[in-house]
Amino acid sequence: MHGSEYRQYDQMQHRANQATQALLLRAAESVPEHKQHKLLVADYGSSVSTSSAQLLAPVVQQLASKAALVSVAHVDLPENDWQALSEAVQSCAGSYVHVASNVSSQQCARSFYTQCFPAATVSLGWSGIALQWLSASIPQAGHLCCTPSSMDSGAISKIKAQAQEDWRVFLAHRATELKPGAHLIVTALCLLPGESTLGQALDQLNSCWRSMAAEGIISMEERDQASVPLYSRSWEEWMQPFAVAEHPSFLVLQTALRRVAAPAWARFRESNNVVQLAADYAGSMKTCCTRCLQKALSSRPVEEQQTIMTSLFDRFEGLIASDPSQSLGDFIILDLVKT
Repeated sequence: MHGSEYRQYDQMQHRANQATQALLLRAAESVPEHKQHKLLVADYGSSVSTSSAQLLAPVVQQLASKAALVSVAHVDLPENDWQALSEAVQSCAGSYVHVASNVSSQQCARSFYTQCFPAATVSLGWSGIALQWLSASIPQAGHLCCTPSSMDSGAISKIKAQAQEDWRVFLAHRATELKPGAHLIVTALCLLPGESTLGQALDQLNSCWRSMAAEGIISMEERDQASVPLYSRSWEEWMQPFAVAEHPSFLVLQTALRRVAAPAWARFRESNNVVQLAADYAGSMKTCCTRCLQKALSSRPVEEQQTIMTSLFDRFEGLIASDPSQSLGDFIILDLVKT
């Protein structure tokens, strides 16, 4: 999915990220002055959203008075739409690049599950709605997306183990990169007890994908190859590295939970346009699934891939339109300090 399409459907994430701005500003206050040196701000998992550019503006403005140069480094996978991100950062209203003359932007085309910067060079780290993406896909036996309600315990155990190892590795690399006393602010999906509206939507998408295999539109091999590496950790899973004893590298300064309603639902309540609601929900799912679907269907011509993906999301839209419900996202916010 191209950058402009992604930004069209990232409003829920943007709202969740806004809750971190006060934490980011307080973290910036704690950064010592370095009048003759550069301050590095790391954005782990930028994608192509304008959230980073706008959210970091007052933070960077505060830091710009403390250093000769403030550089914001956007980290994401090599296949990210880097041109779209660059355009968003340079052109969006309220971007951090316009708050001071001593501010620059850079890109780091690496997985944040690796070390991205030299040791003790990052003055402030932030990851906004990115860590629910795992380092690798795990075959899910016909499930396009991981949903505990519809998968067997063996598959769930493998995914949970991968998620916990990824979280451990992420923290280990950030512990290397961050300066002592630097803050790492994290916002990510969190699975809370009870019924998950996101889980319901993913179950519906899985049902559509399996029905296409049953009808022979896709092969069983393609059905099983398509696996979106998306997993919502529970509160306990997020806190596990800090639960038994003091973490060797991070102090948990603050935690919070935030429930965010999809803006599409508010528009639906005003317009009663169920077709538009279904299209908005399907657009959000496309941002999660398109890359994995393309890989699973890579043996087919591009036109066939597009036809199959269009059919999948048309079916999903039909299910949403037949029984519209509010989409809610639960997010955890963590303020960690490098010890």
